[in-house]
Parts: sequence; C-alpha cells; structure tokens
Amino acid sequence: YQTNFKMFQKQSKSIKIVFSKNVHPLKGFSISLFILTICFLICYYIFFKYEDSHKFSYSEYIQVGGMGIIGMGFLSSFLRRYAYSSLGLNYLMFCMIILESTIVIGLITYGIGIQIIPLDFRLLLQSQYCAVCGLISMGAVMGRLSPHQLLWVMMLEVPFFVLNVVFIGQLKSQVLQLPALKSVDVGGGLYVHVFGAYYGLCISYLFSKRGTGSSHPK
Repeated sequence: YQTNFKMFQKQSKSIKIVFSKNVHPLKGFSISLFILTICFLICYYIFFKYEDSHKFSYSEYIQVGGMGIIGMGFLSSFLRRYAYSSLGLNYLMFCMIILESTIVIGLITYGIGIQIIPLDFRLLLQSQYCAVCGLISMGAVMGRLSPHQLLWVMMLEVPFFVLNVVFIGQLKSQVLQLPALKSVDVGGGLYVHVFGAYYGLCISYLFSKRGTGSSHPK
C-alpha cells in the first residue's frame, strides 16, 4: 500500500509539471474574454433595440470617450515595467466595461420584461462614465493583478457602480426602490471618481501581500 501511494505521488507531481508547462498563463484570460463577449452579444440581441436620439449631442459622447481612452489610457502608461501592457489593458477594459454596463444599466432602468430597452446615446453615455470609473480603479492595481484577475475585478465593479448611482439619485430605476440621496453631483465626483478610487483601494488591499510597503516594487 505504501509503495502504491508513493508511486501515485510521483505520478501526480509529474502531471502537475507537464500541465504547468503546456498551459499558457493567458489561456484562462482568453477563454473568459471569449465567453463574456458571447454572453454580452446574446443579451444585446435579446433585450436591446437601437434608437436614434436627438436630445443628446454626439460631441458629448465623443468627449467622454476621449477622456477615457486617451486621457486615462496614457495616464496609466507612466509605469516603467507595465507601460505597454497597461495601455493595452486600458483599452480592452474600457470596451468590456461599456458592454457590461450598458446591459446592467438598461436592465436596472427599464426592467426585465416584454419591453425592449432602447439603445441610445443617453445609455451609452452613462456606460462610458462607468467605464471611466473602472479605469480609475484599475490604476490602483496596475501591475499587481494578472489580466485574468483584472478582467473579473472590473466586471464585478459594474453592478456596485450602478447601485451607487441609483442610491445617489443620478439614475432612476424601475426595479430597485432605494432611498435616493438626490445629491447634486457636478462632474460625477461622487459616483465616478470617489467610488472608483475607493473600489481600487479595496481591491489593492485585498490582493496585497503582507509586509509590502512603499519600498516594494509592486
């Protein structure tokens, strides 16, 4: 029995070594990215219908998008070790957060039912604010998390962001009946910058190793 147990231990170790050599570290990231994209596209096909809105200007939409892609993107490229990767991940996370936040904000605002959610510039503009909030949080954990971890952390932030916006009173919901603060938030200081900063700090605290201080490279 002991000899069989030792042989089993040797075989399990060899299997782990082979598995770690053959599997690429970004394989899980690519699989998760593919599955999330397919799920988002299915939700867009089922729940949404594009509508041209004349109340909101296209220039406002472009300005917020430029702030997220160009401003926040190149702002995170100051890291010496992660300059190129942070810029690429910034663009990718910006697109993925917009895809998810459009679905979450639309379902929270209009509800899940027979009604088709109108996909207009107003909804896309709110999704861009959510994406900017995610990029602010990503700046606190840049270089500490792998792309796979960063993807799921950003996807997890979107529902909490929407709950925060509904609670502050910047978004009217037919599903969630929360007591709104009805605060005047000029420029999105509360629900974009403050929430994104504190969410990034919480994630940084959870993923930081013990004993790491300002002298640690990560």
